[in-house]
Amino acid sequence: MLNFTKPMNTRIAPSPTGNAHIGLVRTAYLNYLAARSSGGKFFIRIDDTDVARSDSKFTDDILATFDWLGLDNDGVVHQSDNLDRYTAVADGLVNNGLAKAKDGAIFINLDGDYLDEWTDLVVGTIGINDKLKKDIDSTVLIRSNGMPTYHFASCVDDVDMDIDLIIRGTDHIDNAAIHTHLFNILTDREILLAHVGLIFHNGKKISKRDALANMDYYKANYNPDAVLNAVLKLGWSHPDPNIDKTKPLISKTDAIDLFPAGKLKAAKSTLDLNKLDWLNKKYGSIANRVGA
Repeated sequence: MLNFTKPMNTRIAPSPTGNAHIGLVRTAYLNYLAARSSGGKFFIRIDDTDVARSDSKFTDDILATFDWLGLDNDGVVHQSDNLDRYTAVADGLVNNGLAKAKDGAIFINLDGDYLDEWTDLVVGTIGINDKLKKDIDSTVLIRSNGMPTYHFASCVDDVDMDIDLIIRGTDHIDNAAIHTHLFNILTDREILLAHVGLIFHNGKKISKRDALANMDYYKANYNPDAVLNAVLKLGWSHPDPNIDKTKPLISKTDAIDLFPAGKLKAAKSTLDLNKLDWLNKKYGSIANRVGA
């Protein structure tokens, strides 16, 4: 159970290097539900510091997709607006001995002051081995060209935005040790991490580059409420498995109420298009009755 004892601010942080995809939507919905069910805020952050690959058309597509799904937000942040902030924070860390400048770049400098473990809300306690500790101490914060790395910009923004909880895929677990250390030197406030299983179809992990992942496919063929109902189950389980079987339709309003009592899942999940087709027919019939 997700026993929220205070409002939880959450975020979804897509990179505008491609169109919105089903994995992004799943993660966005879980973060949205965590915020709305706890009385917190849900933010969208566009991680666009990769200037060469970022494109405003992808930003537009991502924001339009969230609008189509009805995932209202409490603010949209663009990392490209915060470049001076990242440099200032990095310079402050250098002055405090927590980072070091070398060859025009800035690196983290923990000087042996490492955490031995970190705790994930889904996976549990994960140890940080000696090899990873050495890797952490070579983490670049600001590149020699003056641009922040993904790790640093993301953590600075999470602190500045007062983020309390980050739900994301298990493909980010390897980043979590670095992020935990960065949070530890940037703030005294606890930022919780929860990693949910990746999405598979026909036994194969869905890549955001797969045609089935592209949200254009879902926009053309499905009711947005059916899509939300389907992706909810790709990382979260109903608190009552018996009700889950007899009442598979979970509206956004019901999902907000049920979310804290449910359970996030680290195991991989399977996208079942037959189930999605069934949900789409149910939501379509509901829509027809409401409009009648």
